[in-house]
Amino acid sequence: MNLLALVTGARYGELVGLTDNDFDFENNILDINKTWKYKKDDKNEFGDLIADSKPRKITVDEDVMLVFKELLSALPERPHNLVFYSSASKKMVVTGNAVNKALNHVLDGLELDKVTIHALRHTHASSLLYAGATIQYYLNV
Repeated sequence: MNLLALVTGARYGELVGLTDNDFDFENNILDINKTWKYKKDDKNEFGDLIADSKPRKITVDEDVMLVFKELLSALPERPHNLVFYSSASKKMVVTGNAVNKALNHVLDGLELDKVTIHALRHTHASSLLYAGATIQYYLNV
């Protein structure tokens, strides 16, 4: 999940709402079109994107898409075909705490500062700006 957060800038709720059908492996596109309701009082179901977001298709590096193509082919059947399904979670998806813990375990091994999955969203935006994208492009994503 952290890899997709870094290369797409997607929000946690958008990432946990991903299903197999959201990956277009022929064109290397990820379709962000829904979220998974993961908060305490939410039911286990899909929800709309947050108010300031809109459905979008994101071009993803071919190597990253290959990783997910292999991952999805190896996963057992899951409810709703959720990519980040967790049978250990009452909310059916990998928790934000578990994601942050895994991310920081990797960062500790690399002797880097701790960050959260949300910070990866900002890192993605900074990378786009560094690569020459305009702020207008980022606001329209």
